[in-house]
Amino acid sequence: MLKKIRAIGNKKAVKICGWASLPLFAFFCLFILDYFNFYHYAGLSSVVDFVKNHPGPFAFEVILILGIMAVLLLLCRKAWIASGVLGFFSLLFSFINYLKIALNGDNFYPQDITMVGDAGEIASFITVPLPLWFYIAAVFAALWVSAYAAFNVEIPLKWKFRIPAAALLVIIALIAFTPANAENVIGAFGMSYVDTILQSSNYRANGFLGAFTLNILKMQVQEPEGYSENSIDEIIGEYDASPKTGEEDFDVIVVLSEAFFDVRELPGVVFSENPLTEYDELIRRENCYSGKLYSTALGGGTVRPEFEMLTGLSTDYMISGSSPWEYVTRDMESYVSEYRDSGYRTIAIHPYDKKFYSRSQAYEYVGFQEFYGKDELSQQFQLQYKRGYVTDSSTLEAMEYYLDNSQEPTFMFTITMQNHQAYNPIDENDIVVQVSCASLEDSVLDSLTTYTQGLYDADKMLGELVDYIDQRERPTILVFFGDHLPTLGSNYAAYNQTGYVDSSDGFSREEALKMYSTPFVIYSNRDIEIEIFQDNTGNSISPYNMLNAVSQATGFGRTEYMELLLDFYNTAPIYNVRLNLDVTPEIQSFLRKIELITYDRTSGKGYSE
Repeated sequence: MLKKIRAIGNKKAVKICGWASLPLFAFFCLFILDYFNFYHYAGLSSVVDFVKNHPGPFAFEVILILGIMAVLLLLCRKAWIASGVLGFFSLLFSFINYLKIALNGDNFYPQDITMVGDAGEIASFITVPLPLWFYIAAVFAALWVSAYAAFNVEIPLKWKFRIPAAALLVIIALIAFTPANAENVIGAFGMSYVDTILQSSNYRANGFLGAFTLNILKMQVQEPEGYSENSIDEIIGEYDASPKTGEEDFDVIVVLSEAFFDVRELPGVVFSENPLTEYDELIRRENCYSGKLYSTALGGGTVRPEFEMLTGLSTDYMISGSSPWEYVTRDMESYVSEYRDSGYRTIAIHPYDKKFYSRSQAYEYVGFQEFYGKDELSQQFQLQYKRGYVTDSSTLEAMEYYLDNSQEPTFMFTITMQNHQAYNPIDENDIVVQVSCASLEDSVLDSLTTYTQGLYDADKMLGELVDYIDQRERPTILVFFGDHLPTLGSNYAAYNQTGYVDSSDGFSREEALKMYSTPFVIYSNRDIEIEIFQDNTGNSISPYNMLNAVSQATGFGRTEYMELLLDFYNTAPIYNVRLNLDVTPEIQSFLRKIELITYDRTSGKGYSE
């Protein structure tokens, strides 16, 4: 039968049809990439709108996909091999991109490939189902590739013609995308490196392949225009360091509570009991300041607010999709190093794999003297687990142990893990707080119920930690905050179905302010005053200024850069690129300074340190 099929394939008319279908297969792969890139918005209609409204980027994508197909055909000769490779990677990238958008709104970046060693850990977080159309596309691609194999479609050129031709195409691409030429090339198609600052708009304006290419071109850290020792000296020279004014050395405890969010904000959701009683009681106390922290993460990406909290730098100006800790490869000035250099014992605790997000190498460089991950903690404590994660109560036990056994003042940073996604259904016996909502699908309600039990435990841990602080003789201040909102069903299902937001066309400014904010509290067992806040409640702050607020409360010394950040707070209490905020010339001036300092400390010469 195969011989008969190939005999048919040798007929001239069939060969011509086979060759003519090769660019169509490339178009099919491009359609797969863009269809699942826009799937969470309006699917096919969004693809059509993209082609109509962004003809330049679409033309760039067409040329690129045809070029890739041509190179593969010239190298492989046989169409089934070339189309199989292109089809496989198109489906794989579409699969990853779809899942990432569904989980946390982030797209698939080139830097994600470096996380392949953590694929097993990442896969454990994923419970998002694939749409039927993905399986249909995969079957259709497989049948198309099989047809090429059965009819023996191939390029009728000998290798001595094919290889030089393939090499020529690659050389042309390399020349076109050299740093000297790339900006002009992408500019000719109406694309810009500026698009990579905010990836959600990048992938919508340029399509998957266009945006992915822009990100590849921006993978190398580029020196900002105007960066020099003089420019850094001018920025730092505008400010004077503030000496320590406090009479006591406060222990500083910072807790990043995984996905801590006031779930009661979701409209129409009813709880059998209040899941945040301790939080509610705490924010009414005199020695407590609270409000909203505006994060750069949603559903995942803990490392971004974590990095900003500890360093005072901004991830807006770092390569999208990368772990900012990857760029910390030498000693770097940070809030942590300031405490270390002031005689503090600096401790980090994370009941998970220390190597995740490159923390194990970077923490020492920013000033941590000790870092305890799950392996170290399990050797010293009888850790308890829920849903496969170390409980908040076990994490608190470890925190109290190290604090009680510190003779010197201590700075402690803890990342909890218990309430991490995925929020799969749990046993009825493990449900303390019953959750109901008429507008939620059953699967989404299950996720919300599971999340709420973890939130209840996180709140309980907060109350126990505050009780512990109250009974301490040593002056102690606590910063407790959520890193990002939780994933509650794919494509923000719980938020959309309850009417909290409507993400079908992206987030409006008001919706972005909701989705990128989490609760924070600053509490002390001493009388404190935080000058930058207008009141004890209802405050707003970005992660990079949080430890500046602590310095005001405790009278801790501040560097010139810390003073710059406080000055920025007085101009714009919150800012990150995901919030869609208006940028005045004054705000832009501060952003330019922070961009230069961020580059200087992570990839530059360290003039500011």
